[in-house]
Formats: sequence, structure tokens, C-alpha cells
Amino acid sequence: MTRGKKFLLALYVILIALATVFRGTIGGLVCMWLMIALVVIHTLEVVKDFPLCKAAASDASVGGTLPYHMLCVLAFGVIHTVPLKHALGQSQAQALQ
Repeated sequence: MTRGKKFLLALYVILIALATVFRGTIGGLVCMWLMIALVVIHTLEVVKDFPLCKAAASDASVGGTLPYHMLCVLAFGVIHTVPLKHALGQSQAQALQ
């Protein structure tokens, strides 16, 4: 797992903890809205990157299943899609040689 993914997971844990501890206050409300915004943004990324996830799942050199890649995009967004695009690009370049 990359540092970016670890950071994002830690951010989720911190936001959830703060929203829980400070529920009913402005701070808790802000944390909850940040979490909602992240979920909406990453859900849109899943919809946008569905063809990429499907291509990665069908490419044996990349590995993983379609649900796995979709879950990773939902959790990590662009942090997962950039290396995925790179891996698919290398795989397709090797197939052409």
C-alpha cells in the first residue's frame, strides 16, 4: 500500500473519530460534511473510471477483479487510478512488441 493510500485511510479514520467525538457541534458537522464530500467525489470517480477498472480486471498482468478495482477507486480515488493507468499502458505496450 502506498503512502498516499495510507494517508487517505488515516484521514478517513481521523474525520470519522472527530465527527463522532464532536457530534452536535460545528466541528463534528464540518467533519461529517467533509466525509460526505469525499464519498460523493469518489463515487463520481468510480462511475467515470468504470471502463478503466473493467480493462484492468480483464488484463492478467495487472491483476485484481472488477469489484476490487472499483472498491479501491471508491476508497482512494485518483491515488489508485494513476498507477492503474500506468500499469495498463505498460501492459498494452508490451503486447504490441
